[in-house]
Amino acid sequence: MRKNNTYHSICIIRLSALGDICHVLPSIRCIQKAYPRAQITWIIGKLEAQMLAGIEGIRFIEFDKKKGRRAFKELKSKLKKQRFDLLLHMQTSARANLIAWQIKAKIKVGFDWARSREGHYLVCNRHLPAITKPQHQLEDFLDFPRYLKLDTSELRWDIPIPDANKHYLEQFIPANKKIIVVNACSSPSKRVFRNWSPHAYADVINYLQQESQRVVVLCGGLSQFERNTSEKIMTSCNKMPINLVGKTSIKQLLALLQQAELLITSDSGPAHMANAVGTPVIALHGATNPAQIGPYLSQEWVVSVYAEGVKQEYQKSVEQMPWGTRVHLENVMEMISSKQVIDMLKRFYANTKQLIDN
Repeated sequence: MRKNNTYHSICIIRLSALGDICHVLPSIRCIQKAYPRAQITWIIGKLEAQMLAGIEGIRFIEFDKKKGRRAFKELKSKLKKQRFDLLLHMQTSARANLIAWQIKAKIKVGFDWARSREGHYLVCNRHLPAITKPQHQLEDFLDFPRYLKLDTSELRWDIPIPDANKHYLEQFIPANKKIIVVNACSSPSKRVFRNWSPHAYADVINYLQQESQRVVVLCGGLSQFERNTSEKIMTSCNKMPINLVGKTSIKQLLALLQQAELLITSDSGPAHMANAVGTPVIALHGATNPAQIGPYLSQEWVVSVYAEGVKQEYQKSVEQMPWGTRVHLENVMEMISSKQVIDMLKRFYANTKQLIDN
């Protein structure tokens, strides 16, 4: 590959989702550091662009998939007559592959054959080396700057969070209080098999509010499913947590997660957003493999029954399954008990030397 500072224009394709964007960002930071004079264009989803708004040195072009064919026409118009030195194609969906096919770039780098799907391999003229064993998705994305011979030893997110978003939270959260955030839903609701029981979350919240002086805050999106779930949790709590479900923008949610001492959640976008702002995560996994897509910096705090789910559904071990295997059992998350999560909480506070009764 070329030496540093010789790529003048670089295009990135990664449209969604929030968690995946958080996994991609350290790779983009490596590229920014190596090519400080390059013009970087990132084709990205609408909500994801809102999350990263304010990052300097990157031109974000929003691709709103809800617009259908019109989204492709708008993108073509925005990129008219533009040709890039380098395209880093970081998504394997059919929609992203069609975008990559339309992009004019001398070099188009994509995943190797094993990690490609839906024509991804065919729209690229350079490919990452094949990996010998499964790895975390964040590492998959770091393979792009590694392909360019760049240093990936420093993981950096640095997502801008304007002070106004932090001030917004002051009307809900008492000053000088330590907070624990609970995100109960993996959205959208069609992924209900990733969600833990509202009553189980309430058990954990009751424990926290009885044994500590911490404030518990519920967070989540605008969907009716998430609102209903938060109401079920609230009605099962001995003491009402602060309910911010549907009341925060994406930047305000980032501010909330940054302020938190800890996030408790299932496999969800906020798990990776918390990871990006340096907040530890106790993540609950049953349907998905936390070693591959769990919170990258909080692997030791994961509560997982994924292996048990794989064995029950497929009669095989995790090691025998292809990368990305999902467990589709409707009751898989019910295999996680409230006691397991409370025990993880105790271990977290013991290991971080923060006693639960402080």
